[in-house]
Amino acid sequence: AKRVLGKPAPAFELMNLTGGAQTSGDLKGQVVVLHFWKYHDNPLTEPYGQVAYLDFLHNRREKLGVKVVGVVVDSRIENPAELALVKRDVRKFRDFMNLSYPIALNSKSLLKDLGDPQTVGAALPLWVVVDHHGKIAHYKAGYYEIHPDKGLEELDAVVIPLIRQRRAEAIQGSGGGDQGSGKN
Repeated sequence: AKRVLGKPAPAFELMNLTGGAQTSGDLKGQVVVLHFWKYHDNPLTEPYGQVAYLDFLHNRREKLGVKVVGVVVDSRIENPAELALVKRDVRKFRDFMNLSYPIALNSKSLLKDLGDPQTVGAALPLWVVVDHHGKIAHYKAGYYEIHPDKGLEELDAVVIPLIRQRRAEAIQGSGGGDQGSGKN
């Protein structure tokens, strides 16, 4: 985390479930939550519910300039014979969980660029928040504590100040801080 926090996020291109791409350029100017996770459909174990709370956060914050991207990390993606199977399994999970945020596939290259927590014995998931300037503002390996009535409160507490900062800079840049105009 110390190596990447405050640094520019690496440029990336991730394959989405339909075969297209999700790129860092598509997300420019937004607050981006990247959620790296390993999907194992058998057996499906907790806390898969974290993605449901992430979907809730996505739906609440998307209109404010927050983009959530789920990133499935699976080495089978590199094998063309297994890629279709991975996509099918992930689609099945997405549909089962009724997720509305985009899910992309990554064989580990972006994870490696950001600092794969597995290399130091930590487990996925990895949560990386990139601010609207493209800098890494938050890095957390592991699960968040979930409060059923508050969701991913710790993650939301990271995102909200970034939304406010983005909004304040947009107002300043558009002359919204127009002093001397008589407007209060």
